[in-house]
Amino acid sequence: MFNMNNAVFNVIERQKVERKQILGDSAVTRMLAPTLRESLKRQKLIKAVIGPRRSGKSTLVHQVLSVSCEEYAYINFEDEQLPLDIDYETIDLALAKAYPAASWYFFDEIQVVPRWEQLLNRLERSGRKLVISGSNSKLLSSELSSTLTGRHEAFEVFPFSYEEYCQAHQGLSRNSDLFKQYLLSGGFPDVAMGRANSQNYLRELWDSIILKDIVQRYRVRSVSELKSLMSIIRDSVSSPLSQRSLERAMLGRISIATVGKFIGYAQGAYLTFMLEGFSFKARERVNSEKKAYLVDNGFYTGMKVGGQDDYGRLLENFVFISLLRRGLKANLDLFYYKTRSGREVDFVVLQNGKPNSLIQVAWSLSSQKTLERELAAISEAAQQLGAREATIITFQEKAVHSSAGVNIQVLPITDFDTISV
Repeated sequence: MFNMNNAVFNVIERQKVERKQILGDSAVTRMLAPTLRESLKRQKLIKAVIGPRRSGKSTLVHQVLSVSCEEYAYINFEDEQLPLDIDYETIDLALAKAYPAASWYFFDEIQVVPRWEQLLNRLERSGRKLVISGSNSKLLSSELSSTLTGRHEAFEVFPFSYEEYCQAHQGLSRNSDLFKQYLLSGGFPDVAMGRANSQNYLRELWDSIILKDIVQRYRVRSVSELKSLMSIIRDSVSSPLSQRSLERAMLGRISIATVGKFIGYAQGAYLTFMLEGFSFKARERVNSEKKAYLVDNGFYTGMKVGGQDDYGRLLENFVFISLLRRGLKANLDLFYYKTRSGREVDFVVLQNGKPNSLIQVAWSLSSQKTLERELAAISEAAQQLGAREATIITFQEKAVHSSAGVNIQVLPITDFDTISV
């Protein structure tokens, strides 16, 4: 006869062994670790670690908890051996039995549990200290915020930054070739650390995110249309798109409303981001064409069909994700901008609701035509928006220019961290 209590306890015991393996394989200390560690000392709030699937959320939490407290309980809810009809009481009893001295509880991929909000509320009321992880940004924004208003602290995890990638390749000298390698392969930990074949892994991960975090979560029926739309957006990285142009590209197989719905699902799953054009008028921002970005360059290069590697697109996508790592929020304090004459500036950073910094990305300014084009765009935007800082990020070049009374720094990507935003 099936005994649910024993079944759940056995899964937790097995995961306890897997937890040790995860810690043993974690050679890279995540940049977010000190911030999360300090937050654990302020024990009152639930800690929510959110980010794309396989970006290293679990490893980060294990790293921090293993040195921050004597004992912590752990359960990964995506384990296929967990009963589908698992109840809160069974979870609580099994964890207490497996971890009798636990001071913290870590619930991995909690969005899998039906009515998980009720589980958190119940455990929080009983005085448990909780860390949760999830692979959907809506867990961070709407669901989590509405359920735990003022009672949680959120942390967003992305694939490895370049600094973290360098940690994973300590035997190699940090130079332009290593950065190009990172730019092409991306930062998903299993790829960066050589544990997986890049192309096969990224293709499987892309499909897994679509299936688990979109199709299953939202009960999508038009799966082939969803995959086709995501492929079009992926291949259009750093390019402006409209829902109508995407509907036309799909040959009318799905409506504009469905295009918008699918894009929302993909953004929630950390698969893609759609950046609005800046305007002082909300209606114009919402109705602007959106620039498409990916959570990791590897999705672009690993799944691209034909053609050469487009380093300009990859560098721009890298800068976008790097700005998100700094805490900027797309369409809140980060936008792109199209000037009145139609010139485009890649990023506008707002401070206190006003444009503060302009960032343009160009692989190289060695061509006089390219230099003049980029200077014209960023100087015109600076004058129209009243921005105080203007920077052009390149692969290796460094210079200072003045155009129409605007001082513009040209910096190599290695100096990117020196830019204040």
